[in-house]
Amino acid sequence: MHAYPQVITTSEAEVIVKTIKFLVAILVSIAVATCGGGGGGGSSTTPAASTTPTYKISGAVTGTSVQGVTITLSGGSSATRTTNALGAYSFDGLAAGTYTVTPAAPLGSAGHTYSPPSATLTISANTTQDFVSSPDIAYSISGQVSYGGTKTGPIAVRVYSTACLSCSSVGGTAIAAAGPYTVRGLKPGSYVVVAEMYALGTVSPNANNPFGKSGPVSISAANVTGVNLAVADPAVPPQPLTPTSLRVAPGDGSAFVMYSLPKNNFGQEYATSYRIDWSPNLAWTGGGSAIFDGQGDRANFTNFYVLSGLTNGATLYFRMTALVGTMENLQPAVFGPVTIGAAAGSSTVSGRVTFPGAATGPLIVGLYSSTTGVYFTRIANPANPQNYTISGVSNGSYFPFAAIDANSNGVIDSGEISNVNATGGLIRVAGNISGSDIALSQASATASVNTEHYSSPGWNNYNLILGVNDGSKHAVAVRLDSGPNVAVPFDMGANRVISLGSTRPKIGDRYTFTVTYSDNSTEPLSASVTDVLDSFATNMGATGGVTPTFTWAAPASPPASYIYGLTLWGNADQIGWRYPQDFGLPSTTLSALYNVDGKASSSSLTPAHAYNWAVQVRDANGNSAALQSTYTPP
Repeated sequence: MHAYPQVITTSEAEVIVKTIKFLVAILVSIAVATCGGGGGGGSSTTPAASTTPTYKISGAVTGTSVQGVTITLSGGSSATRTTNALGAYSFDGLAAGTYTVTPAAPLGSAGHTYSPPSATLTISANTTQDFVSSPDIAYSISGQVSYGGTKTGPIAVRVYSTACLSCSSVGGTAIAAAGPYTVRGLKPGSYVVVAEMYALGTVSPNANNPFGKSGPVSISAANVTGVNLAVADPAVPPQPLTPTSLRVAPGDGSAFVMYSLPKNNFGQEYATSYRIDWSPNLAWTGGGSAIFDGQGDRANFTNFYVLSGLTNGATLYFRMTALVGTMENLQPAVFGPVTIGAAAGSSTVSGRVTFPGAATGPLIVGLYSSTTGVYFTRIANPANPQNYTISGVSNGSYFPFAAIDANSNGVIDSGEISNVNATGGLIRVAGNISGSDIALSQASATASVNTEHYSSPGWNNYNLILGVNDGSKHAVAVRLDSGPNVAVPFDMGANRVISLGSTRPKIGDRYTFTVTYSDNSTEPLSASVTDVLDSFATNMGATGGVTPTFTWAAPASPPASYIYGLTLWGNADQIGWRYPQDFGLPSTTLSALYNVDGKASSSSLTPAHAYNWAVQVRDANGNSAALQSTYTPP
């Protein structure tokens, strides 16, 4: 099974901000302004109309990442251009005067400087101005972490950009206890550094953990030292916030409870535990209840709890509350009714699960889709290999998953064997499927390198997604040690998207990592680029006013197996939408109604506002190609 990188604590806002940053440059018009002269009449004695001479400023960007550089003209006239594949640009039709020309890295391709950084030119003739692009030098932040309390646990140090504290961290590391730290591989900018002790046993960010943060830290052209962090227990316990997006899928004598956990700006879960109640009525008489520990964010998989011991045919309501210690939020999320053991579809998926050693708890095998739902089976006493059958599956695309709940507590704890954090290739269900096998590994973790190729006419941008996916251990820090086109060493802290600008990755490019686990052990891992896709969707179009339907056709040369994703964003009103929220749409889906899932930042678009949208094609290895288009509602 191939592994997609997990998307680490990436909020919807961050996805939209990231996408805007590396695609907004292609909104710039490349039309050339022209000036024409007037002609005379029929008489040879009529003098020709006078013209004002105009000139041009042109040149090229050389060095690294020369394509897609935004060149801004200011002064006597204002305009922007985007460099072509050779780095060339031109401003035509300029009157004599003084102008300033300034290059900027392709947005989404931060990490380049230009020599000169800008040029002021007084022109009375055609003028050439060239720039040289070079990668920024990476710097570090270091200091001491102190703690005067009695709790213990590894300490995560995370670095956030002050421009977006609610986004994922831009780097980080982990230390076994209070003491010195260093985070390397940071670009010039303004940052906030936080330190959090994982003291609850879940080894994940939680607002009840000891915590401390710095003030703004500015990196300009040198390493920054002496950024000391005092970690302290929370002065007041945070209020528990009820989970959102509660959903319950029925199984054979069981239920799969899914939810989204509320988090603060630093990705910390508010609750320490959750309570789930079930009852045949909304008076909540009869039924039962259970309490389970918070587990942190499951990244691109759903947070879940598996409830067993239910009766097939029973129709139940479910409600869920959050707790901090014994303090409970009494405004529950409610879902139902759900008929236990009921079949929603007519297809059956079967196969076998293999795993190392002997299972000490139940095996949970399922099919997950954020759009279609979850179908699963719970096998109380699994053997190795273990055959499974999931009946009543609705047609659609699913991620097959399996997990061994070693302590039978209904959740997958750190160290329990599963593939829920290392998502693999999807299967398409359109009738019965056999031979859908899942192999669980005892590996502590696995590394992955995936590529993203974004394109619009005259513009190409490439990203690397570098990641480490948990296995039988939980990674608390990841250091990138080597690899082409990136500055190393880089204390990633977690999985990272690294923009290469117009530099195309090469198949076989190898990246090496050092991983630190929650038990303070370390391990070297490596992974290589498997492909760089040029398989773009075709015939993209949109109709329907402020609630449009987006349509597209299959790539001319599609991958052997692939799925779609759709992203929309607007600069003027900051509307954003990503659909679907998890793995993708099946290759047979060629349209999507705006906000069909209710997850867009606005229920409708704004008339006469220009929006960008992109269709992403992703192969079974997690590599993708996205083509961008525009839509303006009438």
